[in-house]
Amino acid sequence: MSFPEDLSHFKRAEFAYPDLMDVAFLRWLDRVRAMAGVRFFITNDARPGGEMPIGASSKSLHKRGRAVDLRSRDWTAEEKWKVSAAIHWLADQAPGKVEFEQVYSKTDQHWHLGVDDHATSHELIESDE
Repeated sequence: MSFPEDLSHFKRAEFAYPDLMDVAFLRWLDRVRAMAGVRFFITNDARPGGEMPIGASSKSLHKRGRAVDLRSRDWTAEEKWKVSAAIHWLADQAPGKVEFEQVYSKTDQHWHLGVDDHATSHELIESDE
């Protein structure tokens, strides 16, 4: 895959592995960011073959370049509403079913956003571990 240079809201430098990201997912994510009107800070994107953080799923969408983790702790409550609304509003236009997880634990706070072209329904996940 080659990182699309025509995105409105993302640049190659915002990703650790830009060329491993799925182009259709990136184009959808760009639309989510545009609709939300909120800056996204990506803390995790695609994962090369053997790179797996502790607790990560072996079927992680990150391995397919179809997921990102977004720093949410810097957003205001209003910005969180805007991002959440944009994700939900554009979910049926995603190149697959949306996987949206809000992670809140003592050591980690982020929003995981992915799109699974093999799933049969959107999934909203709450996590505190």
